[in-house]
Amino acid sequence: MIRHPAATDFLRSVMPLAVLATIVRLGLVWLGLPETHLISDDAYYYFVTARHIAGGAGPTFDGLSLTNGFHPLWMLAVVPVFGAFPGDLWLPVRTALSLTVICDLVSGLFLHDLVRRHRGRTAAFTAAAAWFVLPPTALLGLQGLEASLSTLMLMFLLRHLDRLDAGPPVSLRSASATGIWLGLAGLARTDNLAAGGLAVIACIILQGGRGPAGAAWRRLVAAGSAATLVMAPWFIWNLARFGSLVQVSGQVKLQVHELFGGLPWGWGDLGSATLTLLHMLFPTMLVSAKYLCGEQFDGGSFALPIGLLSQALVLFLFALGARRRWADGTWRASIFVFPVVVLLAHTVLFGTVWRSYATWYAHGCFALMIVLLAASHGQSVPATPGNGRHPAPFASVAVALLLLVQLGQYPLYLTRIELGARGPEKQFRAPLDRLKALKPEGARIGAFDAGALAYVAGQYDGFTVINLDGLVNNEIYRAYREDRYADWVMTHVDIVVQDVRRARLFCSPADVERLLKHYGQAQP
Repeated sequence: MIRHPAATDFLRSVMPLAVLATIVRLGLVWLGLPETHLISDDAYYYFVTARHIAGGAGPTFDGLSLTNGFHPLWMLAVVPVFGAFPGDLWLPVRTALSLTVICDLVSGLFLHDLVRRHRGRTAAFTAAAAWFVLPPTALLGLQGLEASLSTLMLMFLLRHLDRLDAGPPVSLRSASATGIWLGLAGLARTDNLAAGGLAVIACIILQGGRGPAGAAWRRLVAAGSAATLVMAPWFIWNLARFGSLVQVSGQVKLQVHELFGGLPWGWGDLGSATLTLLHMLFPTMLVSAKYLCGEQFDGGSFALPIGLLSQALVLFLFALGARRRWADGTWRASIFVFPVVVLLAHTVLFGTVWRSYATWYAHGCFALMIVLLAASHGQSVPATPGNGRHPAPFASVAVALLLLVQLGQYPLYLTRIELGARGPEKQFRAPLDRLKALKPEGARIGAFDAGALAYVAGQYDGFTVINLDGLVNNEIYRAYREDRYADWVMTHVDIVVQDVRRARLFCSPADVERLLKHYGQAQP
C-alpha cells in the first residue's frame, strides 16, 4: 500500500500526539467539564436557537421573534444534533462539542501538512504539537461556539491557496474554488469574509506574474463572484428580514462597547491610554491571556505580562523569520502572506473598529500564528541557498520560551477556577423551580446573560427567556435604536432576573428608574 508522504509523516510523528490530545478533549467533553467551566453563555444562544429550529419554530432565541444573531455554518452543524436528541439536556451539547474537537483534529492535520511542505518534518512536528498541546487551542475551542469550525474553514482556504502556489498558473476554475472556500469561511464567521478576502486579494496579486497580463484581475473577479454567490442566501435573508447585512450581535457591539468583550477604552491618563493602545494593537493575545489565566472576570496580575511577553516573542520570531524569507524570495508564498494579512485585518477590525473581543475569536488567530512562525523559520523544502539548515540559537530559545509561557497558563487556569463549581443546570434549577411555584402558568423572563438560563428554562412549560442586551434579539435592538427600549421591555417582559440597572447601556437614567419602579430588584 502506497501512502502519501504527508500522511506517512503524520502517522509516524504527530498521529500519536493528535490521537492522545483528541481522546483527552473528548474525555473532558463527555465527563461534563466544559458544562461547568468552559462553555460560554453565548454558546447557549446557539443551542437554544438550534433547538427552536429543529422543533420547527425557525431561527428564534425566545420563540417570539426571529433573529440573525449567529453565524450560519455552525448553526447548520448543530441543528441536526439538537433535532436528533430533542428530549435530552446535555447529550446534544456534548455531541456539538465533539464536533469542535473533530474540527480541531482536522485543522491540526492540515497545519502539519502545510508546514511540512515548506519547512520539513521538524518544523511540522513542532507546529502540530503546539496546536494540539497549547492552552489557546485546547481550551478556546471547547467554549461551544463557531471558533473551531471557523478555524477549519480558514485552514481549508489557506491549504487551497498553498496548493495553487505550487501548481500551474491559476485558472478561472481554481480561482472560483478559492471564492467558494472564502464564502464558506465567511459563513463560519462573517468577519472571515473581510479579513480572508483581503488576504486572498493579496495572495492572488502577489502571484499575478504566473500568467498572462490581466490574469490576476480576472482571478479576483472569479473568486469574488464565487464568494458572493456562497454568501448571497445569508445576506439576502438578513437584508430582506432585518434590513442589514450584519448580524444583530455585531450591530449591538458596534453601538454598545461596554457589553461582554468590550476592550478597555480611555485616554484620560497615561495608564488608561497605555492599556487602550495595547488592546488596540494586541487584542488576540491579551484577551486570550485574561481568559486562560482565569482573570476574565475576577482580575489578577498574571494575564497582562504573560500576554505582552507572548506577543513580544511572536513579533521577535516573526521579524527574524521575515528577514530570512525576504532573503530567499519565499515571502510571496500564500503560507506567509495569508496569515499576515488575516491577522492584521483581524486586529484592526476588532481592536479599533468594533473595540470588542470575545475570547473565542482568538482560536483561528493562534492557528495562523503557528503556521506563520513555522513558515518563517526552518529550512526551505527544497533547500535554497543561504536559507540555513537550522534556526539561529536565539530563535530556538525564543520558541522554547514562548511555548513555556503559553503552557504556564494551564496551572494558572486550574488554580483560578472553582473546582466543582455549579454548572448551568445546578445554578438555575432551584431559582426556576421557585419561579414555577410563583407563576405556574408560565412567564416571560428577561435576562441580559440569557443563554444558559434559557437553555435550562426550556425544560419548563410556559417559560420564555428574552435576551435584554440584543445579541440575539433583533426586536429589542430596533427598539433601542428608536429610543423606546424601556417601553419595549415593559411590554414584553414579565419579570427580570438580573440587575435591571444594566439597562443603563441602552436607555436614559430616567428610563432606568422607570424599569426599577416597574420590576424592582432582580427576581427571584
